[in-house]
Amino acid sequence: MKIDFFVRAIKKIIREIVYFVTKCRNNRILLIHESYSGSNTYALKKLVTEKFNKKYEIISYNDHEPSTLTGYLKKHALLASAKLIITTHASYKPSKKKYTFTVMAWAFYKEKWCNASRQQ
Repeated sequence: MKIDFFVRAIKKIIREIVYFVTKCRNNRILLIHESYSGSNTYALKKLVTEKFNKKYEIISYNDHEPSTLTGYLKKHALLASAKLIITTHASYKPSKKKYTFTVMAWAFYKEKWCNASRQQ
């Protein structure tokens, strides 16, 4: 139990350091998914128009528990660099200056996203 607490504490410290030193990109949108099966974020990525895609850097990220320290650093650096994080499975909030949005299995969000991208 002490080892588990120690590992969690070290991960928390590393994560906070990564969030502190990584610059947030205002035009970066991160779409996080666990699998392509039934993923609303994958559908959002496919429905984005070319004009919207040019204005924003949209990154699709397959979320998994990193098995190495390098993978852990890369995952949290990516989370820290995005201004908007959209996910279907987990809640990420690296800082108060970032926006997070959890998409459930409701078509309303997909429709709103597509309409917003078409209006751009």
